[in-house]
Amino acid sequence: MYDFKHIVVDGWNVIHSHRKLKKLLTGGCQDAARAELSNMLAPLHDFGGARVTIVYDGTGNDISIVRKNEILTFSEVFTPSNMTADELIEQLCATSKNPDRILVVSRDNLLRLTASSFGALSVTPEQIFEWSSSASNNLHDTTETNNKKAEKEWKDSGPLSKLDDLALDINKVRKSALVSRHLKKALKRAAIAEARGGKIGASRAKPSPSRPTSSAQIRSGNLTLKSFDGLEKAVKLPKQTMIPRVAARMSRNDAGKKKS
Repeated sequence: MYDFKHIVVDGWNVIHSHRKLKKLLTGGCQDAARAELSNMLAPLHDFGGARVTIVYDGTGNDISIVRKNEILTFSEVFTPSNMTADELIEQLCATSKNPDRILVVSRDNLLRLTASSFGALSVTPEQIFEWSSSASNNLHDTTETNNKKAEKEWKDSGPLSKLDDLALDINKVRKSALVSRHLKKALKRAAIAEARGGKIGASRAKPSPSRPTSSAQIRSGNLTLKSFDGLEKAVKLPKQTMIPRVAARMSRNDAGKKKS
């Protein structure tokens, strides 16, 4: 979007140039002022695609780097106590292989002049805030357009098939021949039960087995007997038609009953 790729901001200087940020700083809310500055410059990073580095005067023994949400292209840099933010910015411009891609933001005219002597670009804080506001509006419009486009594609393409593969598989199973056959049978049983006034799935009453009264029924296997007495009670066959062993045993049984 822009000719420059790296925005280097003179942190405290820019905060003092903005009324709201300066109020937070003088009120003792340094962290809040820094956080608000980062939020105001974020659209230049998110929409413009520029790398943003905010340099502050620090009190440590070495240069420290703090990155917002661990994003490598958006950083806060704190100088050691023996170096100012202006000096670090000048060194960045002097050692860069592409100083023409660096944009220095400061109200310090001397710093801007020094940065320009190394081939870097420079703007005032008011200018960078104006660009940031424009980038924020464009980011909002682009996000809204992309959301509408995604929503339209989502509706046109059949949302269930994309969001839930299982739903698609289940729909295929519902249309299969096997399930359709079972459903037809279930519907048929339900219709019959409703016509008879019964309940679906009710168990059928089993008729009680009748006592066999003929030799044909005995031979068919419908009766289980455990003794010859049961056989005699079930079917009154002539004793002469039986084999000798069976007839003799039945005679003994009759004799025993008479004695008792």
